[in-house]
Amino acid sequence: MTKRRKRAGFRDMDENPTDTIFVRHSAGPSICWEQCPPLQRPEKGTKYSTGKRGRPSKCEEAAFLAALAEFGRTLNRSNEQKVAERLAVSIRTLWNWHKLLQTNPS
Repeated sequence: MTKRRKRAGFRDMDENPTDTIFVRHSAGPSICWEQCPPLQRPEKGTKYSTGKRGRPSKCEEAAFLAALAEFGRTLNRSNEQKVAERLAVSIRTLWNWHKLLQTNPS
């Protein structure tokens, strides 16, 4: 409707003629679009924070170090499976914790 938007007969939520409408997915049981009020624009200079994606890490440093102590205080490919089983985490999580503790020792 871009080319003929002025002649398309669009009306805003208050039934006033307009050349722009806002739509969203329907909240009803059917799959369709419904008209909605325009979004409020943030003030100029507003900064957005997206935060870190995913779940927060539940790294338990004491348990991690205790499990490593049983395996010579080092984490390597030969003992990663056993340490991961001991802590009941995946190998990927285990290496993420290792990296986290290397960069942020307490």
